[in-house]
Amino acid sequence: MPTSPRVEQIAPVEQGAQPRGLQTQLKDRTSLATELEQQEKDSSLVKGAPLGNRVENLQSFDRVNAPTPAKAVEPKFVAPDAPAGATIPAARPAPRPVRKAADTAPRTAAPPAASQPQTSDLNTYDQLVRQITAAEGDNEALHRLIKGSWDEVVRVQDFGTMARMAYVAAELGHEDDALLAARTAAEMTEDDQFYTTLIDILMRFNRMDEVDGVLKKMDPKDKNRKALEARIEQAKYDKVIADITKAAAEDRKEDVYNLIKGAWDSVVKMQDFGVMARMAYTSAALEKEEDAIMAARTAAEMTEDDEFYVLEANMYMRFKRMNDVEAVLKKMNPKGADYKKVLLGMTLTKANDVFKQGNYAEAEKILLEKRDTLDAGGLELLGWVQYRMGKIEEAASQFAEAYAKSPRRSNAQGLVFSLHRIKRYDELLQKAGDKPGPLDEFLSPEIKEAVKAGQTRFAVDSAGTLVVASGSGGGGLAPGYTVRIEPTYRNKKGTPGEGQLKHMGAQTTVTWKGERDMLSMELTGQRQDDGVDPSTRKSVYGLWERSTEAGISYRLGLGQSSSGDLLPAALLGEMGLSYYTPEWGGSARVFRRTSDDSVLAISGKRDPATGIAWGRVLQTGLSLSGYVKLDEWHTIYSLTAAELTGVNVASNRMIGLYSRALHPIHDVPGLSLGAALIASKYSRNLSGYELGHGGYYSPKQSVQLSGVASYDFKVSTVEMNLLSSAGYSMNSQSAEAGNPLTGENPDAYKASSGGGFIYSAVLSGSVPITSNWELGFSLGAQQSDTYEDRKMGLYAEGHY
Repeated sequence: MPTSPRVEQIAPVEQGAQPRGLQTQLKDRTSLATELEQQEKDSSLVKGAPLGNRVENLQSFDRVNAPTPAKAVEPKFVAPDAPAGATIPAARPAPRPVRKAADTAPRTAAPPAASQPQTSDLNTYDQLVRQITAAEGDNEALHRLIKGSWDEVVRVQDFGTMARMAYVAAELGHEDDALLAARTAAEMTEDDQFYTTLIDILMRFNRMDEVDGVLKKMDPKDKNRKALEARIEQAKYDKVIADITKAAAEDRKEDVYNLIKGAWDSVVKMQDFGVMARMAYTSAALEKEEDAIMAARTAAEMTEDDEFYVLEANMYMRFKRMNDVEAVLKKMNPKGADYKKVLLGMTLTKANDVFKQGNYAEAEKILLEKRDTLDAGGLELLGWVQYRMGKIEEAASQFAEAYAKSPRRSNAQGLVFSLHRIKRYDELLQKAGDKPGPLDEFLSPEIKEAVKAGQTRFAVDSAGTLVVASGSGGGGLAPGYTVRIEPTYRNKKGTPGEGQLKHMGAQTTVTWKGERDMLSMELTGQRQDDGVDPSTRKSVYGLWERSTEAGISYRLGLGQSSSGDLLPAALLGEMGLSYYTPEWGGSARVFRRTSDDSVLAISGKRDPATGIAWGRVLQTGLSLSGYVKLDEWHTIYSLTAAELTGVNVASNRMIGLYSRALHPIHDVPGLSLGAALIASKYSRNLSGYELGHGGYYSPKQSVQLSGVASYDFKVSTVEMNLLSSAGYSMNSQSAEAGNPLTGENPDAYKASSGGGFIYSAVLSGSVPITSNWELGFSLGAQQSDTYEDRKMGLYAEGHY
């Protein structure tokens, strides 16, 4: 079922790249200003800000200018992610003065005298320089080499190698080593170039809370500070964007909203229109109208682009502000595709609103006026409108066109419902073959084979899946309102129940079915006659059922038993859940229901001798049922355990099993053969009518094994099913006292056993008489040596 018109929306743009690779070159200060100016000119668009620019500033370092012994070679090499042509001194610059002239000793090294290397020391250190040069390109080797000689690097105050260590360790993910190297160089020099190195490493490991502290130590008037602050701001922003992206991927809408709102000034400054769009849609999902419209309007006003005017219009339509949509249209290109999208969105919004109000005629009128411009979502909405109006063939056409344009589960479901109503299963199979997709979810391989074999007796379950129908009726309910009126007649004769019982009555059921929920109300009026005391009863029962996307259905029922003069009505009800797939399924249900074997069990009787009212037996228990498909065998089962209680009636317990397996006979289309097993066991024999007995059939144990045949066929336009069985039944009765409440007359009912052949047949059928109504019938009979049962029913069912 449609919940709202599908208006094309702008997908929120994934914001911002993550922090880039570290650039590790040292630059000559004399060329820094020129370098930055050129970089500002060469700045380019960054993913995540569709129409805004971000400037990536090159990281730079001062060259270490201390003199080097003549025999020492100063090799140069490129840092792992430095731009082409950038170089960094590999090792051993001579000690340089730090900022505090009175404090020339390195802060983390040996005493001052030891910090001035002698020639022999430098010769030894040159060996390390050559080893570092030889390891160029192998970060793992460089890391091991510098780390193993770290004390020497610190002692000779080789800040270039310290910086090198910081970046190499960072590239390898060694956070502690990278921070140690960067901090050592910064603390020993107190120079902005090495503070910049430290900031780089901190940003590399997302330790943004420490960056501002380092920045405060730097010269506020340094010509590089502006570029550095810009990089820091960008890194902070990228971290926020990473958090937003993660929260969005985990569908944490509240977190997405709070993160963007907290960084909104930066989002605007960065001109990050993708994040603005995400803010608009997230706020709308959280029903935060003011923020949704503010974000969309900001993006539209800053870009003056139709793409973002669509975003703004979507937000206005989302909150039913149609006058504002008109104002947005005036700013757009009337010949552009985005302009047409907004017009279509307005049409679908208006139509969907009146559809939800139940004004189907007006919704149809709005949609038909724009029929040629409707997209798949609009065609689907028109299909549901016409389906509710009873225009089933027209609805099927809309669903088919919508599915062909854009296959979705909802329009596939509409196609199943509509074509099922007009019994065009061949066309349904053809559509599934022409456009594989969600339609296959509703058509199992078994159903496809059944359609190909010419079978026409199908039903639709609560999820919209086509299934083989069983019993009477027209199958599953489609979304909308359904009214079913069903008169019934039943006549039972036999030893149990004192010979006979006639049921005559009518049942009216009104059902509403939505996309996930179903509500029904059942009103029943019946008259029972056992040839002695006729009884008239009325009852009411309500049921709610909800189906989830995961395929689980929950149900809750509540009602009352028949009300009469003798005994008050009792509360009835059920709770349960079920899960079904094309291959297997099952349900579990706890219930409280009436026992309908006799007038005594249904409504109660009055003892003529004592005037005591007694009877009205209730079953309270648990039921497990379901089906399993094993190759081509289709099996169903039901297992019930219950306690039986009544007014002035002895309590009882029972357990019952019903199971059946059928296999299709391919040489005879529509025919299936198999077997059925019925078994039951009661703790007491309460079949008698004397005071204290329940008046229902309650054998100590009963087993019936039968062969079963099911045949689907069609006579003219009437779809029919014949379900028949023949088998043998064995039962035994336990002994029971004349009055089980008191134990009086213990030998009144003797233990007994018996058996014999039993036969049954049920013929059911249905025929559509209009696009909204169908008629059906059911005729059934069961016969054994000691018992016969005849029943029939008619029904008329209408759907709107």
